Amino acid sequence: MIEDLIQISREYPEYFKKLTLEGDWEPEGDYRKAGLFCQTFEGKDYNITISPQGWTVDDETYYPTFEALAHRISKSFSVKWNEELMKKLESVIESD
Repeated sequence: MIEDLIQISREYPEYFKKLTLEGDWEPEGDYRKAGLFCQTFEGKDYNITISPQGWTVDDETYYPTFEALAHRISKSFSVKWNEELMKKLESVIESD
């Protein structure tokens, strides 16, 4: 799960105003002490954690993927994610 946090911090920094690793995120670290600090372009701050139940910001609602959670908390993430998806699909169509 630590690897998932590291991957997300590398894959999506431009989708947020700020996205940083927090806590014990070393590969052998305790995932319960690790997470991501996320500041959306909408001006909201979230501490995102991961567990066997999924991704969460409140320990009540869990999402199966980071992307599912990000779509829920940030409209700007959804817009950029959809734009990037369309670019990838267009490049696949053009290469055929």
